[in-house]
Amino acid sequence: MVPYSKIALLICALFIIYFGVLFYPRWDKPTTEATIGWDVSGYYSYLPAVFIYSDLKKAAFLDTIIEKYHPTPDKIQGYNHPSGNFVFKYPMGQALQFLPWFVIGHTAAAFTNFPQDGFSWPYQAALGGGGFLSPFWDFG
Repeated sequence: MVPYSKIALLICALFIIYFGVLFYPRWDKPTTEATIGWDVSGYYSYLPAVFIYSDLKKAAFLDTIIEKYHPTPDKIQGYNHPSGNFVFKYPMGQALQFLPWFVIGHTAAAFTNFPQDGFSWPYQAALGGGGFLSPFWDFG
C-alpha cells in the first residue's frame, strides 16, 4: 500500500506545481498579485531591512520598494512610533521561515541582472518555489 501513497503524493505535487508555477506564476505578476505582496510583504520585510538595507528602525527603504513594486498601497507593514522609529506590526517568525528562500533569491540576484533589493524577480521566485517545497521537508 505504501507505493500507492507515494504515487498519489507525486501526482498531487505535480498537479500543484503545474497550477502554481506554470499556469499562474505569481512572481511573474505585477503589483499586488506578486508573491511578496500585502501581508506577506509585512512578514518578509524584516529580511531586506536587516540583510540588505541595515534599516530595521526606520524602514525607509519601503518607500522606494512600494513605489517600484507596489506590494501594498502604502506602508501597511507597520506604523510610525512616537519615537520616530518604524514598528513592524507582523511577528518576525515567518521571516525566519522565509530566510532560506531569501538567501537563494539574494544569491540568484547577485549572478543575474536583477536588483539585489529584496523584492525583484529572483526573490519572488525563490519565495514562491520555497512555498511549494516546504511541505515536502521532513524534519522528523
